[in-house]
Amino acid sequence: MKHINAAGPLVKVEAVAEWGDPVHIEMSQERFRDLQLIKDEAVFVIPKDVKVFANHEA
Repeated sequence: MKHINAAGPLVKVEAVAEWGDPVHIEMSQERFRDLQLIKDEAVFVIPKDVKVFANHEA
């Protein structure tokens, strides 16, 4: 995990996949406290609500 923003009702986490692509994660404050995540820690992620934004060039 590269960056954690715990301000507000949702915690926003920026991570990097094994292959180098960015992964943006949002979770509740309660879930964040339960997981006890820290910056630069390696984690496994199982997506539940995936949104993919493709960069299409014309």
